[in-house]
Amino acid sequence: MIGGLLVASKIIDAFTDLGIGYLIDRTHTRFGKARPYEFFIVLQWLFTILMFSVPNVSTAIQYVYVFIMYVIVNVSLASLTSLIAPVALIFFPMLAKKFGTSKILQCCALLGIIGMAIRTVGGPNMATILIGGAFQGLGLMPISLMINTYIIDCMDYGEWKTGVRVEGMIASVINFSNKAGGAVASGVVGLVMGLAGYDGNLAVQSEGAMNAIVGLYNWFPLLLFILMFVLALTYQVDKIRPQMEADLKARHEKA
Repeated sequence: MIGGLLVASKIIDAFTDLGIGYLIDRTHTRFGKARPYEFFIVLQWLFTILMFSVPNVSTAIQYVYVFIMYVIVNVSLASLTSLIAPVALIFFPMLAKKFGTSKILQCCALLGIIGMAIRTVGGPNMATILIGGAFQGLGLMPISLMINTYIIDCMDYGEWKTGVRVEGMIASVINFSNKAGGAVASGVVGLVMGLAGYDGNLAVQSEGAMNAIVGLYNWFPLLLFILMFVLALTYQVDKIRPQMEADLKARHEKA
C-alpha cells in the first residue's frame, strides 16, 4: 500500500511540474517570472507540519490523509528553484571552456561504461565493485552535477531557433522526467523482483532472484550508459555555440 501511494504521488508530482512551467513562462511581473511564486513556500511549510500530524482515525483515512499531505508538500517548487538559483559549480566552467560540454558528456559516459563493465565482470569481488562504482560515479557527474549547463544550452538553442525562450517549461520537463523516471524505476524494480521470485524472508534467494538482482544492478545501468554515450555523440552544441551566442546577443541588443 505504502509503495503504491509513493509511486502515485511521484507521478502526480511529475505532471504538476509541467503545469508550473507553463504558468511561469506566461507570468510577467515587475518581480520577474518565478519570484512571485516563492511566497507559496509558506504553504509548503504548513503542509509539511500537517504531514507529520496524522489524526487519530481509521487506518484507511490515515492513508488518504498522508497521501494528500505528501503530494501537496512535494508539488514541485523545484521548477522555481532551478530557475532562481542555478548551482554554481567550481570546476565545470573551466573544463567546459577548455574541452567543451559535448566532450565532457561523451567522456563521462564512456567512463560509466567502463565502470559498469568492471563491476559486471568482477561479480561479487569487492575490489571491482568499488573501482567500478568509482567510474560509475564519474560517469554520472554531467547528469547529477552539471545538468544546469545543459539545460541552459537547450534554452539558448530553443530561443535561437524559434525566437522564444521558455525557461519554465524546459525546467519543468526536466523535473517531470526525473520524477516520472523515479516512479517508473521503483515500479519496475518491484515488478521484476516479484516476477523473479524474490523473498525478503529467505536467507538464500533463488537463482532467478539472484539473476534479477545482478541484472538490475549491473546490466541495466550498463545499457543506460551505452545509450547515454550514443546520445552524447549527437550533442554538438559546442560547434554552433559561438554563432548562436552572437545571434542571441544581437537580438537582445535590438529588443
